[in-house]
Amino acid sequence: MPNINIDDAYILEETGAQVDKVTGLFTKDENTTSGEKAFAQLNIGASGGGGGGRNLLDNPFFRVNQRYFSSSTANGLTVDRWRQHNCNTAVLGAGGLRIRSTNGGTFYENCPYDALLIGSTVTISVMYADGTVDSGAVVIPSSGTAYTGSFSNGARLGITVTGTSMIGFQFELPANADISVYAFKWELGSVSTLANDAPPNYAEELAKCNFYDTMLKTSAQYGYCGYGIADSATSATILIPLPNNMRDATPTITTSGTIAVKGGTSGTHTITGITFKLRVTGGVLVTVETAGLTTGEFCLLQLNNTSSYINISADL
Repeated sequence: MPNINIDDAYILEETGAQVDKVTGLFTKDENTTSGEKAFAQLNIGASGGGGGGRNLLDNPFFRVNQRYFSSSTANGLTVDRWRQHNCNTAVLGAGGLRIRSTNGGTFYENCPYDALLIGSTVTISVMYADGTVDSGAVVIPSSGTAYTGSFSNGARLGITVTGTSMIGFQFELPANADISVYAFKWELGSVSTLANDAPPNYAEELAKCNFYDTMLKTSAQYGYCGYGIADSATSATILIPLPNNMRDATPTITTSGTIAVKGGTSGTHTITGITFKLRVTGGVLVTVETAGLTTGEFCLLQLNNTSSYINISADL
């Protein structure tokens, strides 16, 4: 049976419309506009509406990988938006993510807190590399974690609420686990529709991931990624444009490889440091430290080789 989310329920109640719960097609539409019908049918999985309920997770099929993640044994970020804790290793391949844990670990995504979700019944699902799906319905608590029962492989899924700061989706592994995951889903309602979902549009998922994190990297030598003015002989203020506005939090900036400032009159100078200065619409201002600049000259921020990158992250 298709799921009806909060917005669809509002449309149905306010317009007097009725919908067939099997097909998702409207059987009565007294005051329902064509736009409202299309919106509701899209979300409940009617003809032309795709799989099922909207996935509340970002990058659920792990297709966006700005960090060029391949494998890790450390706690923290892996492929975009996803983190691991106490897993022995996570490896990204063509069939998804292979996650191993000796003593039990957690693979998870932190999402912004939304008070409207508290008390809602949701279904959380995992699709394995062989195409099989495990799922369970839980009620989102006001705090703490609501878990599904353990699946046949010993794993389970959960939703964790931390104060009013975030809601976390987590995949908890048992001891001595070696599990390959193709996708996850978190949706409103009590029925899993993950088996019907195609991988989401890459451009849309990349935009959602860029809200939290942007990796600046080039496939060619001398990629330019920012511009500004030299404040002194040893520093410059640089504007780095971003694909879209980021989450409203002070970002962490990390770098790798050789990064330089190319002055309009003084030449090219390797930077020795880069720090966040100010958020602006469509980008961030940073201060770069170097030597040999001419005060007031125009500057370009330059990635000097294909292994160089600047990562700007406001991830949860």
